[in-house]
Amino acid sequence: MWARTWRLRGDAPGQLPGAGLGGPAVYAFLHGQQLALALLHRDQGVVGMVSQSEDGETLARLLTALGYGLVRGSSSRGALSALRGARGALEGGRRIAVAVDGPRGPRGRPQEGVFALAGGTGAPLVAARCRARPVLCLRSWDRFEIPLPFAEVEVRYISVRSPPGRDGWPAAAAELERALSDPSAR
Repeated sequence: MWARTWRLRGDAPGQLPGAGLGGPAVYAFLHGQQLALALLHRDQGVVGMVSQSEDGETLARLLTALGYGLVRGSSSRGALSALRGARGALEGGRRIAVAVDGPRGPRGRPQEGVFALAGGTGAPLVAARCRARPVLCLRSWDRFEIPLPFAEVEVRYISVRSPPGRDGWPAAAAELERALSDPSAR
């Protein structure tokens, strides 16, 4: 009910553009923006990648209740099994959502694992950027955002190239970082 009070703006907020991309896709977002995105995209058949930590266990229960499939693992624990599970989901026609900035930092800087996933499978890579105002910003490493009731929530989906080889990953990471942080990026 809380999310239903939000005034949605942007690119078809509440609907992932997977069908327009031909099915499976990798959606990249920042950790701090995950609450609004999770609530907006509930029950849409998305598979979320969730760490095997204690915090991840709490998130896994929430996402399951919201209708998400899960792949467990992160860059610090269970990376290979998470990558295999995510690839399997993509090959099965599913859409994957991945927080691309890790707790090892720096905040807001995409790590390269998302390019191994998207580039290795040929699935489109889409930056999912979310801005909410007013928002409660926690004092956590990721500055976790909680949009307040009746907040204006703007969602943008920006296609980002995902090179198949490691040589192109640094430039693609810079492009993805821009897409996730620059309000003028489209």
